[in-house]
Order: sequence, then structure tokens, then C-alpha cells
Amino acid sequence: MNLLALLFALVMAAVVQVLLPTTRWTGYAPVPVMASVVLYYALVRSRPVLLTAAVLAGLMEDSLGQMPLGYSVFCYCVVGLVVERVRDSLLVRQWTTHVTLGLLVNLGLTLAVMLLLAKDGLIVPDLLHTVLRLAGAMLLGSLIAPLVFAALESLERTLGLVDEEAEA
Repeated sequence: MNLLALLFALVMAAVVQVLLPTTRWTGYAPVPVMASVVLYYALVRSRPVLLTAAVLAGLMEDSLGQMPLGYSVFCYCVVGLVVERVRDSLLVRQWTTHVTLGLLVNLGLTLAVMLLLAKDGLIVPDLLHTVLRLAGAMLLGSLIAPLVFAALESLERTLGLVDEEAEA
């Protein structure tokens, strides 16, 4: 059932992320729904489930966009493992944690992907666009991550995958 919930969450995240428009004032940064799903699994699930979520989310995101296959997979795995490593020192169920991590994770992912693309000569970023995109990524990450976390927590609670007593 956990795998089905993960697949459902990723498919819905992909649909929402593709349908939500990008804007000029955020540097055309995509709405980080997939990254927020990976963040959720990094905070509340075991490492194998996290890596499954990161690989599937990365493959879906790369295949839906114009990104070379594997860039997002690598970045999601690295970010997920870093968050999973420090989660014992975090207040996992606090919305402030979700806002802060959403901001930091999306900033890191956006910067890493831009550096990978620039390294391979696939983009030539100018300074204004880079600053605007990073600022937009931080803003969108801080807004979207708490919403995705609440939605996934509600989904798992409805499916009986979250123990009510373990949360308290």
C-alpha cells in the first residue's frame, strides 16, 4: 500500500507541477511539487522508500521537461539523503520546518541543476536571470512544501499508513 500511495502522490505531483504556470517574476522557476514530495519522504519514511521516491520523481520530472535524463534524479537523491541524515535533529511535523526546508531544498536543487546544465554547456545563465530564478525558487519552495506535506500526510492518514499515536 505504501508503494501505491507513493506512486499516486508522484503522479498527482507531476500533473500539478506541469499544469501550474511559471512566471517572469520568479525567473520561470517551476513550482516545486515533485521536490516537496521527495522532501516529505525524506522527513517521514525510511531510506529505501526515500530513494525510491527520489529516483521516480527525478525520472518523471526529467522526462516531462527538456532536462537531460538523470540530472533531477541525482539532485533529488543527494538532497533527500542530506535531509534524511539530519531529520532526527528537526521538528518533523512543524510547519516552520516545512517552510524552511522547502526554501533551502528548492534553492539547492535549482542551483545544482543550473550548475550541472551550465557545466555541460546546455545553458548560459546571465546574472539577473540566475538571481531572479533562485529567489523565485526559494519563495515557491517555502510556499509549496507545507501544502504538499499537509496533503500527503492527509492522504497517508486516510489510507491508514500513519500511526496517530506515533505522531503525538
